[in-house]
Amino acid sequence: MPLPPELESSGLPPAFLAPLQACFDGGQPGRVLAAVRADPRAAAEALSAAFGAASDLTGLSPAELVARSGLGAGDVRGRRVDAAVAELRAVGFLAGLGFRKVQALGPDDTRQRADLVAERAGERWAVDARCASRDLLPEGSFRRGPDGKALPYPTLHDYLVHCYHDKAGQLARTMADERCSRSAVVVALDGASGALMRSEALRAWLSCGGPAEFRFGLMPGLLAGPSPDDSIVPAP
Repeated sequence: MPLPPELESSGLPPAFLAPLQACFDGGQPGRVLAAVRADPRAAAEALSAAFGAASDLTGLSPAELVARSGLGAGDVRGRRVDAAVAELRAVGFLAGLGFRKVQALGPDDTRQRADLVAERAGERWAVDARCASRDLLPEGSFRRGPDGKALPYPTLHDYLVHCYHDKAGQLARTMADERCSRSAVVVALDGASGALMRSEALRAWLSCGGPAEFRFGLMPGLLAGPSPDDSIVPAP
């Protein structure tokens, strides 16, 4: 089944449309694919805006941004599409919070590293972007999957703690390589209020030991532009 015509005629880079098509054909889940199925025109406009803003801020073409996201033509996983778009969203997120010289690093064949580096108030940051592709619940809630088993990350707090530990090595390598003094994992989330997200993120940061050089970034809405609820926790 072809992509909706609104996507085909959107002007989005072919390197992005090819894996999107493969995931669409395969019935893959994910935030971007759900948006395409629900409202193709709105999704096409949001994706075009994300590519345009990231291109303007980094000086890279949309095709170069796809290449640096690591999204390949053979990627047929909806979460990989989400991850690539989260990286675009993170560029605008950082610029909106006063970061400058936002740079997309791209994949390294020999070692994993963070997605972006940027500068703020004279400090250089290593930043990795993530998308919470499944719904996450506030603390005190619990949900089981269709098979009755517990979901791996039933709460936002648990997911953020996982992100910190999962990305610690990549961030440390990038900080050393790029001479950064700070790092962050910036997560695109849906379905929770800004106040609740900030509260849970602060609790997760404390659960990780309150590392002085590390912060969480919160981006409400993967396909949204910069938002008043965009935040860094704790505030630097």
